[in-house]
Amino acid sequence: MQEFSKNEKLKNAIDLFLISFLALYFEILFIRWVPSSIQIIAFFTNIVLLASFLGLGIGCLLSKVKFKLINIFSLLVLSIVLLVVIFKWVNVSTELLQGEILRGFYAAKGVNFLFIICILFCFISLLFIPLGQQLGINLKLFPPLTAYSLNILGSIFGIAIFSYISFLMINPFYWFIIGLCVALWFTVKPIKKLLLNMVICFLILYTVSRLDPASFWSPYQKVDIKPISFSSQEKPQDFYISINNTHLQFAFNLNDERVMTAPYLKHYKAIYEFPYTLFQPKNVLVLGAGSGNDVSAAIRKGIEEIDAVEIDPFIAQLGCDLHLEKPYLSPKVNVFVDDARSFIRRTNKTYDLITFGYLDAHRILSQFSSVRMDNFIYTKESFSDIKKRLKPGGYIVLTYLGFRRWIEEKLFFGLQEVFGQDVIAIRTTTYNPSDTVILVAGEGARKLTLPESPYFKFDKTFIGSGLFISDNWPYLYLKQRGIPLHYIVILLFILVFSFWAVRKANKLTWKQFNAHFFFLGAGFLLLETVSITRFALLFGGTWFVNSAVFISILMMILLANTIMAKLRNININVIYTLLFSSIFINWLVKPGAYLSFNHTLSVIFSSVIMSLPLFFAGIIFASSFKKAIDITGVFGFNLLGAIVGGLCEYISMRSGFNFLYLTAIGIYLLSFLGLQITKLRTEVTSA
Repeated sequence: MQEFSKNEKLKNAIDLFLISFLALYFEILFIRWVPSSIQIIAFFTNIVLLASFLGLGIGCLLSKVKFKLINIFSLLVLSIVLLVVIFKWVNVSTELLQGEILRGFYAAKGVNFLFIICILFCFISLLFIPLGQQLGINLKLFPPLTAYSLNILGSIFGIAIFSYISFLMINPFYWFIIGLCVALWFTVKPIKKLLLNMVICFLILYTVSRLDPASFWSPYQKVDIKPISFSSQEKPQDFYISINNTHLQFAFNLNDERVMTAPYLKHYKAIYEFPYTLFQPKNVLVLGAGSGNDVSAAIRKGIEEIDAVEIDPFIAQLGCDLHLEKPYLSPKVNVFVDDARSFIRRTNKTYDLITFGYLDAHRILSQFSSVRMDNFIYTKESFSDIKKRLKPGGYIVLTYLGFRRWIEEKLFFGLQEVFGQDVIAIRTTTYNPSDTVILVAGEGARKLTLPESPYFKFDKTFIGSGLFISDNWPYLYLKQRGIPLHYIVILLFILVFSFWAVRKANKLTWKQFNAHFFFLGAGFLLLETVSITRFALLFGGTWFVNSAVFISILMMILLANTIMAKLRNININVIYTLLFSSIFINWLVKPGAYLSFNHTLSVIFSSVIMSLPLFFAGIIFASSFKKAIDITGVFGFNLLGAIVGGLCEYISMRSGFNFLYLTAIGIYLLSFLGLQITKLRTEVTSA
């Protein structure tokens, strides 16, 4: 290895740290930003993640190429930004969509969504190649474990900074400023190159600033607010709220005085106040409280105590600042900014009535989870947890604007699994005739009678039993178990394009393929995703929990790396045995088992048990990486293997999340076999 002076070593360390920071920072930036403009990508954020791994992997394999691609990085960022601007205004067709509902897409004509996804995958892959090449160049300047430690530290810093700016709820203009300023570090010489890149960065920032100038940004999504008026004769008293260009809700002023002068709002008022025509609860819990329509209804009906749970702090603040009835400023109301499922599990309080309002599971709540998962609040296990929070004689009221009959059936049959026959369905209208179902569950529900009203009628067409969702299979918007055709098309494209791109970029042969590191990458990303999913299930899907879990995973890798730096040799067969055993234990132990302990012990036991596979996988990687001769080559294969791990996540659509642990065992078994083959090749070469 080349010898460097002290100042050169410091410069090299800073370079490796910063390029690692940039790789993770821009990965998360585009996972957050692209779906806010191109609505269809919100349902396929895994595409951005996989594209970044492909680009980084190819870049590492190109580290020996003399031309430094980092010089054109800002130009590639500009191309992505311009592509996003173009696709933002394109009509998207979901003509080939099968077996799944994507809310907000009903057009039969336009650019097919598969084309948009594939084009974006290609461009984002290209964007990350310069970062991967620079990463490979800097990795070679250090001993393997030192290089890997600096890489992990830079990645931790990247996720920490982005989490902090998410907390501040600042707009993407500042996201790009931070990333582009760091990127300029690598183009400071000569001055002409720096000035050219600064001009390109200015064009990027100008374009980003003009894209959504009136939008607000919460830790989760872009929020747009528009005042609306249902009559030309009155000033706007209501507001339309959308997130990532998809309708969220109207913030209605539905007090008695307003509705008397605006009779077209009567049916909305009737829907929100409907639960209180059936019951007279003393205390109420509203899950997914949004900007406060459900809470306002409870206040108008004289409820003494109301707890409102809303995951998004910005949306919750609208209930104080925007909603004309100011529901969250009432002394009767307690607002909890939390994941609904997490709140239910942590609270010991019981309620006369728990209402879901128009809580929508069709959202992306985590920027770190690769597979789009529907909210766990509608699973059988969730309904069971909620039932425990009801007082004797208490009820659940779930109002849902359905898109298909089979979605409503999943909700009804899920409640029926928990409450038996004490579930009834009531039909009403939100926008189109009978488009909304209200499900009521609780002891004696079938004996309830409806008040005289033109807005409500019993729906007795839900008969027998049927498919429902669970914590293991939480896909509310999939018609049945299985991978829909459009996902298969996308996955095949990714595999074919990735294989072609790697061969084209590096002209690899099968002899150069490192199966050991390739499958280590695949297994780790799969384990990482399942772990993030389980942690979110146990402790909530808030941005803070997701950030903490992601940083903890990186810290676990760093710990494994530090241990391996101090150990000369380990028995890799023993570590593999521990890895397989720890994965099997996680497959065996269901998330609900941890909840039998108090909260502190639950956090400790679940964190230790769910982290062990990641720790042992980190030990194996560090041990092998320590001995690697071509560290950029094996690191590149590791990143490319992560693509396969990402694709394997979609198996959960057929088999459920728990099966992914068994899939991970199979992948790590392949990595073990790859290690044995590598050893055999080495022995033959030595002989």
